Amino acid sequence: MAEFQIKTGAAPTTPPAGYVTIFAKATDKLPYIKDEAGREHLVANIQMITGNSGTPQLVAGQTRYLSLGVIDTEEVNVWAPVTRACTIKNLRIVSGTSPGAGQTYTATLRKTLANTAVTCQIVAGSNEASDTTHSQAFAAVGDRWDILVAASSSANPTAISFALEIHT
Repeated sequence: MAEFQIKTGAAPTTPPAGYVTIFAKATDKLPYIKDEAGREHLVANIQMITGNSGTPQLVAGQTRYLSLGVIDTEEVNVWAPVTRACTIKNLRIVSGTSPGAGQTYTATLRKTLANTAVTCQIVAGSNEASDTTHSQAFAAVGDRWDILVAASSSANPTAISFALEIHT
């Protein structure tokens, strides 16, 4: 069995006919293959997951937990287990309305019943927010994820939709 090591750096030159070159881009550190025609192909598997806060609407001072088609005020009823090691990132939320002056809607990725650094907040005058900076690694067995959404004490009632990426 051959062994190889992937190094981060500039894209390599185009390989000879019948070969590919495997490399990691310095910009995103993801694995790519460069084929004999010079085309670069991302190797990583990225899935987008979406969901929403359901009905009735999220109201002032309320917290809900969301995952794949499941919504509840109790986290243990909605968390979703991971089936393989992965990284979750690029959380984005959109609300049906602005939260109102001085109010917010906040979404936080949770890992095994605890907050992570992946969070975003919609503020007055807006109806969307995203966190493209933070990411959270999950183990293959035992870890669970869900999204906590919370409306501040006097926020307007609304529905919240979320999207995130799971990289394996």
